[in-house]
Amino acid sequence: MRGFAFDPVAPRRDLIGPQLIFVPEAVGPWPQTTPPYQATLDQQLAAFAQDWNGEPQRVIVKMDIECGEWAALETASDGALDRIVQLVVEWHQWTDNPTRTIRLWDRLREAGFLLVHIHGNNYGGLVSVGGHVLPQTLEATYLRWPVRGCEAWQIARLWPLPIDRPNNPADPDLEFATP
Repeated sequence: MRGFAFDPVAPRRDLIGPQLIFVPEAVGPWPQTTPPYQATLDQQLAAFAQDWNGEPQRVIVKMDIECGEWAALETASDGALDRIVQLVVEWHQWTDNPTRTIRLWDRLREAGFLLVHIHGNNYGGLVSVGGHVLPQTLEATYLRWPVRGCEAWQIARLWPLPIDRPNNPADPDLEFATP
């Protein structure tokens, strides 16, 4: 299985291995480039994620594409989402448009993605949402459900976990509780 890491701003070429393809660009509409468009998620997967026989592969996708995640996942076909077994997304400005956020997160849930981990990016700060204090920028990990061998999944309610580290090491990690 291959993994794809999309990041147009802070490339992590040290993560490249035989099964990880680093793509130093955004996916889908991207206003910070000229022209303001990159290949869609469907196009990226069609170009890179095929087995030796040219058949579509199941993939792991990581996106840190500076607000481009919204359009990239909204415009992804059901077929592209079906190929993803693990999705890691940094959600930027998720509180700016609650209707859009709920619609897209519902689409991921309905496509079979289960949120299994969340971390607050401490570069983004905290915001109040419905009486809860939450990070402005969230790093979320989803698995395709059902996961073989797992009967049920209980997501943590207090964050960060011991495995988490602050994005900005000069500042403490953001502590928050999920509703």
